Amino acid sequence: MSQEQPEQTTDLLISTKELREFLDCGDTLARTLMQRLDIPKRGSGYPRVRLLSALGFPAPLPTNTPEIWRTLLDVPATALKTGEAQKTIGRMFSGEHRDQSFTNYMHVGDRKRLIFPFEVEAWLTGELPKFNRQIELMHPSLRATHNLPKTSTRRKAHTLRKSETTVSAAMFMPPKKVE
Repeated sequence: MSQEQPEQTTDLLISTKELREFLDCGDTLARTLMQRLDIPKRGSGYPRVRLLSALGFPAPLPTNTPEIWRTLLDVPATALKTGEAQKTIGRMFSGEHRDQSFTNYMHVGDRKRLIFPFEVEAWLTGELPKFNRQIELMHPSLRATHNLPKTSTRRKAHTLRKSETTVSAAMFMPPKKVE
């Protein structure tokens, strides 16, 4: 008797090539992201379970579901899929739009924000997503940057010198009148 195994079983590890395709980025960004998420390479790849945990999936993790491992969508790809403008999708991701549906996007790189295709499809149909992801469970470095406290980029206010040295402009001023 032959025992049939399910066709949808995935490996426990995701290779750098598969990770690059999943994140729609280069090898360097994929490796840098794994270092930032504290996910070490094990043999020929990275543990899928730890990656899904960092992306905000609660237990039990859907590691054997091929729909999870479809290529993530960035802002231009999301705009193309939804029919919205890239600027509108960017504002939705950053929380500046009145539609607050895409609050659990992932901030992967300096200018790279990603979302799962099943979340976009759920937004289009108005249904709940097939898989639940929670912002609180996401790795802190992947969370939306607009939720973090902003650091001030202003320059320090100019302060007057309090030294005893004479300012060069004072050398050319007329002497004070003596009374």
